[in-house]
Amino acid sequence: MGGDHREKLGELTSALVKASLDLRMGRLENTASVRVHRKAVARALTAARQREIAEGLPKGSLSNVTRSAVRVGGGRSAADGKRGFLQGVVDRLSESKE
Repeated sequence: MGGDHREKLGELTSALVKASLDLRMGRLENTASVRVHRKAVARALTAARQREIAEGLPKGSLSNVTRSAVRVGGGRSAADGKRGFLQGVVDRLSESKE
């Protein structure tokens, strides 16, 4: 049960990180999307905490997302051994210059 929620929270967090990066780089047309993503993450964390309380689980047991679960631009985590976070950023920057 908790794995599916963590995966969804990871996806939401990844979308927030991507939107924040795009905003800082001046590539985000709809700046309100950062706020929308931030609120979606907050709603997911709230729902996870409510489930934890209802099931008597310790705090953070359903919402603990590691940094390796958050990926920007579809890059793989460093644990994959193929690409890292910074390579994903470099790829995105290269795409925007073309």
